[in-house]
Amino acid sequence: MNHTGRSSLEVGIRVEAEDIVSGVRRHTTSCYFAMVAREAEGRSVTVPQLDPVTELQQRRWAKAERRRALRLADRDADD
Repeated sequence: MNHTGRSSLEVGIRVEAEDIVSGVRRHTTSCYFAMVAREAEGRSVTVPQLDPVTELQQRRWAKAERRRALRLADRDADD
């Protein structure tokens, strides 16, 4: 998990392929997946907040905030 908002969160996903004979793995792709927590009725649900402690967590948090700002700016530009 990279970031949490009030009702949203972002996770980083890394996909690897593995040769089942040799056991050699290779990175094939990476992506970020943003989700919004909702009840069955469609109302937003507050998610527990992530507390980035380590340097790596803090760096991922900061980059996720920049991606979020870009998504929101892009969404607002479409309106």
